[in-house]
Amino acid sequence: MSDLTLWSWVFVGLYIIGIVILTYIGARRTKTLEDFTTAPRSYGWVVISFATVAAWCSAAAFLGQPGMGYGTGFPALWYVMGYSFSALCWALSMFGIWKVGAKLGAKTPADFLGKRFNSDLVKAVTALIVILNIYYVAGQFVGIGWLFNVALKIPYLYGVIVAAAFTAIYIIIGGTHSDLLTDAAQGMIMAVAAILVLFVAFLFVTPGGVPAVNASIVAQDPQLGWDNIFSSGNAMFAAFPAISICFGLGFGALSPQMSKNFLAIKNKKDVYKVAIAGAVLMFLMSFMMLGGIGARAALGDQFVAQPDMALPTLLTQSLPAPLAALIAIAILAAIMSSADGLYLVIANAISVDLYKDIIAPRLHKKNPLSQEVLEKRSLLLSRILIVIVTIVAVIIAYPPPQYLTALIWAGLGGITCAVSPSVLFGAFWRRTTPVASAVSMIVSIIVYLVSLLGLKYHPYKAVGIGLIVSISLIIIVSLITKPQTKEELKEIFG
Repeated sequence: MSDLTLWSWVFVGLYIIGIVILTYIGARRTKTLEDFTTAPRSYGWVVISFATVAAWCSAAAFLGQPGMGYGTGFPALWYVMGYSFSALCWALSMFGIWKVGAKLGAKTPADFLGKRFNSDLVKAVTALIVILNIYYVAGQFVGIGWLFNVALKIPYLYGVIVAAAFTAIYIIIGGTHSDLLTDAAQGMIMAVAAILVLFVAFLFVTPGGVPAVNASIVAQDPQLGWDNIFSSGNAMFAAFPAISICFGLGFGALSPQMSKNFLAIKNKKDVYKVAIAGAVLMFLMSFMMLGGIGARAALGDQFVAQPDMALPTLLTQSLPAPLAALIAIAILAAIMSSADGLYLVIANAISVDLYKDIIAPRLHKKNPLSQEVLEKRSLLLSRILIVIVTIVAVIIAYPPPQYLTALIWAGLGGITCAVSPSVLFGAFWRRTTPVASAVSMIVSIIVYLVSLLGLKYHPYKAVGIGLIVSISLIIIVSLITKPQTKEELKEIFG
């Protein structure tokens, strides 16, 4: 057994112990369905900030982004430029989400939109679109499979199955409390690792510093250098897709696995602190893309067929075994911290938003179920659905795709262009109408799916088209349809 493998197993053991302890704490705090789905107003800015950034910066950040940097060079920085838009969208929307959640008791992001627009149609459409996150979950498991194969010498499929099952168990036990506590701890590990990657894999990866990095990759392929704003060799970073993903990351940051965290912020003062801390942490996470560019300079083109493996390989070759193992655990933390929240939002979309709030009241109209019985059934259904999501995601994750980030955005893109604009505009623009929200969601998800599956556009291009349609419709239709009454808006926002 190599030193790296030994140290990786040591850190994995410590990681598991930490997750088990935090899961136990989360389980003790989980008494009701609301605890499981939302953990309303339970945590301060430190936990929410690190947990939200950890949920957003998944396998795409720690494997997919470096892979794009390795394969595309400096034009790939359009992706991480989108992190500034992520922080901006959080800042614009989180106060509205928190306020409506506190006032009306919103339990999920779909419930927030349903209550914000007083519309079961909006809630149902949101919940159905959220199910697309199954591809996002699968993307996390692809990352885990590769990581376990490199660091622990575990076969890809076995690593996927073990990690998926472990994640499912701790979320089934502790729900949102376990999700937030474990994600916050994992976010702290990720921040340290990102800073380490900046220095080891970019600033000092080759003699001569950053100019030498650029010279090395230009010698391999002139299209990789920093003189290129867009890439003519990689369709992902041609002009329109590059700009699309930049803005798409802003709206994507409002996907349910992140926006649900804002319902758990303890008080108003913490809302502002989360906005500031989130921006700082997103800046740190952008360092991972630079690590991929540095890996291309150091390793050459030997990983062109599997670019997501370049940075982990560079780090294992460059760092002492304990530090390389710590980076491996940070990658694991990035992946697990996204997968656990995704489990919750998919399960809760079906069990709470669809079954409990829409289907059950109609199904049992003549003999209504008591609130206690309904909540117990919904909680059980959520836990069963987490198991089902696990199985489906593992099936999708095998065999692995060439580009991890492309698989993730195949699902995330639909939510980004269809749901996120309603979350953003619904949170800060009171003139947004229920009709506009519903129309923009339905039309934009159809446009996105036709672009992706019918026209075979890359997910980044499809997201850009979907966002243009969605934002245009939500503004135009809001201006030409009847607004909610002042009384309704006062009840919602106070």
